[in-house]
Amino acid sequence: MTTTIYREFEFAACDSKWSVDGHLRRDVIEKKAIHIDFKGKEAISLMCGDHPMIVLMQAMQLKVITPEQYASLMSLYMDVEDFTFGMVVLDKHSGAILVGMYTPPMIAIKSKQIVYDLGSTGGEFAAHCLYYAEKRL
Repeated sequence: MTTTIYREFEFAACDSKWSVDGHLRRDVIEKKAIHIDFKGKEAISLMCGDHPMIVLMQAMQLKVITPEQYASLMSLYMDVEDFTFGMVVLDKHSGAILVGMYTPPMIAIKSKQIVYDLGSTGGEFAAHCLYYAEKRL
């Protein structure tokens, strides 16, 4: 799985092994971060999870398929196997969270949300490393 962490209004990061250049999987280049138009705003969509779920969501975000086609194809996949998926859509200019499908913040201090992850396998570790590394600096 992909490790993706972010701090609202500040930054987002994905591990480069899986996310930056994309890898060829069954004739499809998989990138976990794409630029999209989200309700008239320039945005960046970051995803983690299983390949079919990512490809279908990106196809819908890029308007290659309709929301109805997305729902139909998702139901076909979900009838066969369980999949994992996480996503966040960030405003490209401000970093604000436009859509978030994530676990509660991995680091929260005095109810202030510090670092999120997308439920990826390395997210909690990366969030803790980021927080405690900053405390030492």
